[in-house]
This record gives sequence, structure tokens and C-alpha cells, in this order.
Amino acid sequence: MFQLMPDLTPQMKNQNQFSLLLKANSIGSTARLVCSQCTKGKVLASVTDTIYLESEAGDLFWIIGENEPLHWRSICVQGLVPRITTGSEAAISSDHIVFDDGLKINLSDAVDWSAKFPDSSNLFSINSLFQKTRETYAELATVPRNGFGNLIPAILSNMNDPAKENKQEFQDPILRQAWTHVQDIVLESSRHNFNIVLERAESLLGLGAGLTPSGDDFIGGLLFTFHFLGNAYAEQVEFNPKHLEEFLARSGLKTNLISFTLMRDMSMGHGLAPLHEVMNSIVTNQPNDHIITQAFELAKVGNSTGWDILTGVLAGLLSTLSYARECH
Repeated sequence: MFQLMPDLTPQMKNQNQFSLLLKANSIGSTARLVCSQCTKGKVLASVTDTIYLESEAGDLFWIIGENEPLHWRSICVQGLVPRITTGSEAAISSDHIVFDDGLKINLSDAVDWSAKFPDSSNLFSINSLFQKTRETYAELATVPRNGFGNLIPAILSNMNDPAKENKQEFQDPILRQAWTHVQDIVLESSRHNFNIVLERAESLLGLGAGLTPSGDDFIGGLLFTFHFLGNAYAEQVEFNPKHLEEFLARSGLKTNLISFTLMRDMSMGHGLAPLHEVMNSIVTNQPNDHIITQAFELAKVGNSTGWDILTGVLAGLLSTLSYARECH
């Protein structure tokens, strides 16, 4: 989950008026489109090194520092991003963004960024993905984790038989509340009952603290994986888009706009750059140490956002269990 920074007090606002020019290095395709089509925006939230903006048309995009992960809605600038007061307004054009407190983002030399997808000729056999998943996550289970990442060992403990009841005691009340639902999701994912997965996922919406609750991030990773597998292995994996549309229609009111947008984007196959790297590496059978390196990059995101997403990916990849069994 991302943690929301507190708003500036009136005294702090007066002390922090400034004029600062930041140069954008890269811009995601959606952020580029939004900036070319609108003239105004307002700050929805300011977290560490990131400013979330909503355009006058209701489109969401954000400005990030050079150490933050890229996304199709992100504008990455050189250096660090200062904190901005929630509700601040900005003038937007295809060349720049100017905030009413003096901060200006120069977009004129920003390079377009989009996520890479694996070539179909390089795909690993779907029958082997389950074993690859187990090997990768067995290593991730041995390192300190945050958020839903602490569920990984419990999921792995009955990975070969998701129907086996696995009672777990968690000190964290959020994990205690989530575990029953996560177990059901893992089981139904392994059975390809994707409509039931979505029904169970509703119980996790908005669960957790911060700007992006852990439950939302987990669901995002789960849906990203279903979409990714459906595209990469279209003949084997069938995910009914109608069920997803209905789920998303119900989800918008159960969490905040930023978290919902990130989750919806992932359900459409648009995630943070390290999430794409992790999935690309798994389905093209890259060495395990390479996948782990990419997973650690994702795990750095937020207080627990990266780990929450990675755990959702694990739940989604368990849908490949049946293909592994067909090999034996």
C-alpha cells in the first residue's frame, strides 16, 4: 500500500512557496494523451516522490521521481518530486505542467514509454509455468516481506492441493481477515473458476490502510496475471471479459479513485514496469535469479504495494496448476 502524505498546514504553505523547474525524462502513453487533450488539472494526493493529478476530464496521471517505477500514466522527471498540497491546481499542455505554487514540469523532451510484451516465439510452455512459479516464490518466501507478501508461505504450503484446508494464525488483523478469502481465490484460480474468483475478490476491496489498500493491490496483481496469461496463451486460457466488466463496475464505489484506477489498469494488462518485467521473465523462462531481481524491484514499491501485487501474481499463476498435471 502507498502511504498518503499529510496536507500542508497554512503556515507550511507560506513557507513552501517556490519556483522550481523539473525536466521530464519519459512519459507514458496515457499521460501523453491526457496532457495533449486537457488544459487543467488538480492534485489528488502527494506521496513520497509522486504527485497524483486528475484532469478536468476526470483522467488520472502522475508525476514521479527518477527512482520510481514507470507506468503508462506516469511522467518521470529528473531528480526528486517535491510535496504538493492536495487540491492544488495546474495548467496543462503537451509541453508543460505548471502548478499554482510555482512548480513547472517541462515535457518538451520527454521520451515516450510503453511496457514491453514478450514475443510469442519466446514463450515458455504453459505446462511448465507452475513449476517455474513454485521455484521463484519458494525463494521469495525466504526473505522479509510486507503486507500480503506474508501470505506467500501459507499459499505455497498447499500449492499442489489448493483444496486442502490450511488454517493459519496471523498476528496482523488485516491478514487474518484476508486469509480465508485469499485461500478461496487460490482454490478457484487453480480450477479456472474465474467468475467465482471475482466474487471472492470483492471481499478484499478496500481492505488495508494507505492510498492503495493491500486488498486492491493483491487483486490488481491477480487480474494482471489472468490478462497476461490470456494474451500469451490465448488457446489455453479463457477469461470471460463480461465477468470482469461487471466486477469493475461494482468495484469503483468500494475503494478510492487512485487505487481503483491502478487496479483497473492492471486488469487490462497495464502495470508498473517491474511487474511487466517479472511476468515477461517468467513466461520466457529466464533464470530464477533474474526473476528474483525483478521481483525485488517491484517489492520496493510503497510500504507493501509491491509485495501485495506479487502475492496476487502468485494466486493468478496457480491457474496453471492443471496444465502441469496434464504433463504427468
